[in-house]
Amino acid sequence: MSAIQIRELLGYVVTVIGLPLAISVFIFEQRKVCGNEEKAKIPGSRTIFKNWLQAIRLRKTNMERVQC
Repeated sequence: MSAIQIRELLGYVVTVIGLPLAISVFIFEQRKVCGNEEKAKIPGSRTIFKNWLQAIRLRKTNMERVQC
């Protein structure tokens, strides 16, 4: 086998096996990152909701005190 044939064979192997594998790994990593970002948003939104709920309750108790 000559050097040109070896390079052609290696190029074929990269095209048939390496490129689809690289694309698959890239997509898998992107999904993993997006999943982590979604999980990070949920606790933050829960904290915001809890703070909002406490503010509403505090406002309600303050309004009841004023009316009495």
